[in-house]
Amino acid sequence: MNLGRNLWKQAAPLAALLFLGAAGSMHAQFGQQNTAAKGPWSDTSLSPDQRADLVIGQMTLDEKIQLLHGMGWIATFIPPQSGPGVRSLGGAGFIPGIPRLGIPDLQMSDAAVGVARGAQKSRYSTALPSGVADAASWDPRVAYDYGALIGTELRDQGFNMSLGGGVNLTREPRDGRTFEYEGEDPILAGTMVGQMMKA
Repeated sequence: MNLGRNLWKQAAPLAALLFLGAAGSMHAQFGQQNTAAKGPWSDTSLSPDQRADLVIGQMTLDEKIQLLHGMGWIATFIPPQSGPGVRSLGGAGFIPGIPRLGIPDLQMSDAAVGVARGAQKSRYSTALPSGVADAASWDPRVAYDYGALIGTELRDQGFNMSLGGGVNLTREPRDGRTFEYEGEDPILAGTMVGQMMKA
C-alpha cells in the first residue's frame, strides 16, 4: 500500500500537468466533453507545481488512480463514437478525463511515422517514410516538417497525445519497431527527434 502511495506522490504532478496541458488542445468537431471548468489551478501565473498541487487537492482517490492507470489495454479496442459526449476516438490509448475539474479525456495515438489507424476509422492520415529514412536526410528542417505534419493530423483527428517519435538502438534486427527509430547515431537521432517534438 505504501508503494502505491509513494508512486502516486511521484507521478501525480506529472499526470495532472499532462491533463492541464491537454485541456487547451481539444476540438469541438469530435464532441469531447466540455472542459471549461475553472479553478485556481487555471492561473498561469502560478508555477506548474503549484497548479498541479491545487488540482490534485480537488481529486478523489478514484480519480487519481484512474489518471495513472487508465482503462488498460482494452481501451485500445473501444470503438470510436460520434456525436455529443464522445469519449474514445479508438486510438492507441484512452484515459477518461474529469470534466468537473476541466480535465479532458486523454486521446492517444501511435504516430511515429504518421497517425496510426486512420483508414480503419475513415480518417485521413499521411503515411510517412520510416524514421531511418527521415534521419538519412541529415536535415533538421525535414524532421521539423515531419513532426509538424504529424502534429497537425493528430490535432485534426482530435488526439492530444502522440506516442512517437522514438530513439533506440537496433539490437535485434527483427524488432518490429525499428522502422520508427532514427538510426544508430545518438547525436543525429537526438537532433532529428528533438526537431520532430519541437514541431
